Amino acid sequence: MADFLLKNQVIVTEFDDDSDGIIDSRRTEKFTYDHNGNLTSSVTEFDNDSDGIIDSKTNEKFTYDRNSNLTSYLSEYDSDGDGNVDSRTTVDHTYDKKGNLIGSVNEYDDNGDGIIDYKIVDKFTYDSNGNRTSYLSESDYDGDGIIDNRFIEKSTSTYDSNGNRTSYLSESDYDGDGIIDSRFIEKSTYDSNGNRTSYLSESDYNGDGIIDSRFIEKSTYDSNGNRTSYL
Repeated sequence: MADFLLKNQVIVTEFDDDSDGIIDSRRTEKFTYDHNGNLTSSVTEFDNDSDGIIDSKTNEKFTYDRNSNLTSYLSEYDSDGDGNVDSRTTVDHTYDKKGNLIGSVNEYDDNGDGIIDYKIVDKFTYDSNGNRTSYLSESDYDGDGIIDNRFIEKSTSTYDSNGNRTSYLSESDYDGDGIIDSRFIEKSTYDSNGNRTSYLSESDYNGDGIIDSRFIEKSTYDSNGNRTSYL
């Protein structure tokens, strides 16, 4: 059973595990927000035996650009409530002028000693319609500055004069060796009212050029745009 006490930006949750009327543990959460309503900080404290002593604590901080896109995130965890940071995570995001995420850096300090133990760097590109055209992810599993794994995904799209997407191709290279490991294709047609009349998707799961799965859909519509047949 839990009781929720909400006061301003503080939430206290008290747990009575056996319903004997005695609080067995307590969680306290504190939140702050900027003038746009974005969460800027969060503190979560656990008192595992309700003795008034904090047994673990997580501090989180968030920053945003003027468009309220998240630009940085920091999480620090104190696993035993001694006031020392036992692990730390940082995330930094960058955006283009249209607000599309173009870069992300994730760093993990597993023991809070200030040394990065694990790092992931992601990069994205987009076409003029805001569709993602490429994704690159590089992982350094031991923080030595050497890339241990690289994932590459590239995609292209075509559109008709009304802005409807008529084709989509996505190719993925899971280990960054330049060889396509999987491929996905979509093709669509539309009537003069913009209703999709046909759709085809094909998947090549291992990049050998052989289609492993195929889905075909065909539709017709009446003058009001209601679908009258589906195959």
